[in-house]
Amino acid sequence: MRPEKELALARGGREGENVRVNRPACLSGGIGKRIALLLAGLLTTIPLPAQNTETAARTILDQAIKHEDDRAQLEQALGNIDGLAAASAPNAIVQYTRGWILSHLGQVDPAIAAYRRAIEIGPPLADAHFNLGVVLSGAKRPAEALPEYEEALRLDPQNADAAYNAGQANYDLGRYGAALAKWRLAQKQTPNDFSVARKILQSLNALGMWEEAAAARDAVRLLLHEKRDPAAANVRIFCFDQVPMPRNRIFAYEVLDPGADGIIWSIKITTLDQKTVLEEIQLVQETETRHILRVKGPIGRISPREFADRPAWRDLRPVVRQWAEQLVAPAK
Repeated sequence: MRPEKELALARGGREGENVRVNRPACLSGGIGKRIALLLAGLLTTIPLPAQNTETAARTILDQAIKHEDDRAQLEQALGNIDGLAAASAPNAIVQYTRGWILSHLGQVDPAIAAYRRAIEIGPPLADAHFNLGVVLSGAKRPAEALPEYEEALRLDPQNADAAYNAGQANYDLGRYGAALAKWRLAQKQTPNDFSVARKILQSLNALGMWEEAAAARDAVRLLLHEKRDPAAANVRIFCFDQVPMPRNRIFAYEVLDPGADGIIWSIKITTLDQKTVLEEIQLVQETETRHILRVKGPIGRISPREFADRPAWRDLRPVVRQWAEQLVAPAK
C-alpha cells in the first residue's frame, strides 16, 4: 500500500503515498466442472477436496483483482468466496481471498478478521501477514501492523515492500532509527527505487543527521535526473521531510525545476488526517543572492524572511515547526 497521507496504495500510486499494497499473483483456468458449478451457485453443500478449494479460491481472487474498481463485481466475488467457504473445510487461501475482497470493499474489521483467520489456519503465508499489515496501517494502527510486516519479512526475506511498510510503521511510531534500518534494507533489494530513497532522506532529517541527509538528497536528485526508476520518470517535486506535530503535520517538498515563480521549496502544514492544507510556506529564489521565505494564508502576518544564500533545512525546520504550532485546524 502509498496521497500525502501515510498510506499507500501500490507502486503506481501518487508520489506522496507511503504504504504499499500487495497484488498477489493468482492462478486461474482449468478449475474443473465441480468448481465451475460452485462458482455459478449451483453447488453449495458437497465439500470440495482441498486442492480444488484452493484453485477455486485463487480463481475468485484472480477475477476480483481484474475488477477491483467495480463494486458490483467485488460483491459478487464476496458471495462466491463465502459460498466456497461454506462448502469446504477451513482453508487459508479461502480466508486470504475473503480478506482481500473485504478490504477492497472498505470492510476493514471483517477484512482483518479474515486475514487473521487465514494465518490461524496456516500454513504460513507471507502475503497474509503483509496484507493484514496494510489493512491495519490504513486503519491508523501502526503498532499492530508492524509485527505483521516483520513476520512477512521473516517468511519472505526478499519482500522489499514488507521492508518498506515496516519502515513506515516504525516512522509513524516515532522510531526513526528503526525506520531508517528497514528502508535501507529495502534499498539493498531495490537500489533504484525513488520512493525508498526519498524515505531514507526523510528518516535522516527526522534523526537530525544533516550531513547524511544532504548526501541522500543529492542521491534522490541524481536518481530522478537519470530516470533510473521508470515509475518516477515524471516526478517534478518530492517530499524530503515529514514532521508530525501534536495538532498537525508538516510536509516539505523540493521542486526540481523551479518555474518563473522561483519556488524551490513548498512546505505544507496539514491537519492530522492530512485532508486539509492549513498553510503553505514557500522558499523562493529571486536572484542568486536573494532567497525569500514567505507565508501564504492565515499566518501570513508573519513577515517574510530574506537570505542571501539558500538556507539549510536544518535551520528552517525549527522555524517552520514554530509557525505550525500557531495553527489550529478549522472547526467542522
